Amino acid sequence: MILQLAQSLLPKVTVIATASDAERERWAADLGAEHTVNHHGDLAAQVRDIAPGGVDWVFTAHSAGQIELYAQLVRPFGHIVAIDDGPRDVEPLKQRSIAWHWELMFTRPLFTTPDITGQHDLLTRVSELVDAHRIRPTTTEVLQPITAATLERAHAMVRDGHMVGKVVVEGWD
Repeated sequence: MILQLAQSLLPKVTVIATASDAERERWAADLGAEHTVNHHGDLAAQVRDIAPGGVDWVFTAHSAGQIELYAQLVRPFGHIVAIDDGPRDVEPLKQRSIAWHWELMFTRPLFTTPDITGQHDLLTRVSELVDAHRIRPTTTEVLQPITAATLERAHAMVRDGHMVGKVVVEGWD
């Protein structure tokens, strides 16, 4: 979804995505990536080939063990947004004044914040982009009905690392 949001909301931003093979490169390009790099290779060198001076922003769903790499890739005063969990030693980012941001979709509902309607506003904007056909769901597999067996199958599909897109399990028996 982030590739589509970047393409729709930040049209002047060059988007570099990671992909591990040609099928995933095509998927990323179809969702809005202008460039792809293989995260199984030398990621720093590949990104530097595209952006010799580094990048301003990194969005990551898998930041564990990547902080040193991000410190090499992100320009001074850049930003990193992470959505995964776990403690991170972000000290390598300090010298370059790179900002680390945790993002959790449910922070506003969990805590009283001045912009409590912000979640509503964000979801309304996304629904407008969907209605305008500027973003689309990333579902590629739908399993039915919701049973222990289909949940186990969905988990196995994601766990084996070969899933392209998202799997949805729907419908009760």
